[in-house]
Amino acid sequence: MKGLWHLKYQQIIFDVDDTLIDSAATENFSLHQLFAAHHWQLTPALQQNYHRYN
Repeated sequence: MKGLWHLKYQQIIFDVDDTLIDSAATENFSLHQLFAAHHWQLTPALQQNYHRYN
């Protein structure tokens, strides 16, 4: 059995300050896609609650 150090990835990059990826835009896009795919109504209040808890 191989140890944990024999992983497929050699690097993991964390972008905690939104330098590489615009997390807010990605979150917004994903939330809209999810609700559209299920034909759910996404209200501003739901978006605010999601953002607050996420």
